[in-house]
Amino acid sequence: ESVPPPYNAWYKKFGQSIKMGIIDDEPNRGKLSKLLRFDSSKSDDDDMISLEDYVGRMKDWQTEIYVFAGVSKADLETSHFMEKFNEKDLEVIYLTETVDEYMVQNMR
Repeated sequence: ESVPPPYNAWYKKFGQSIKMGIIDDEPNRGKLSKLLRFDSSKSDDDDMISLEDYVGRMKDWQTEIYVFAGVSKADLETSHFMEKFNEKDLEVIYLTETVDEYMVQNMR
């Protein structure tokens, strides 16, 4: 049985609060965004990724961060919308919590 990294366990408890902070606390948005973790099309089940990890793994020609909102990681992984990303070996961040879409809008 694998044990999730300690930060991910902590994040599962406090992630919602961090996301709400990004929405409400503009002066600290940059600091809070470094604490975010997400499931992605290339992350393991027990290992969420940071935005910094994602950007570090982007293709040389890639200029956008790709996100896909849905109910669960399992639903998103099997969606036909993922086909083109999979063909191009592009990583996609999964937004599976209600607050995620609102938070992303406030990060731009």
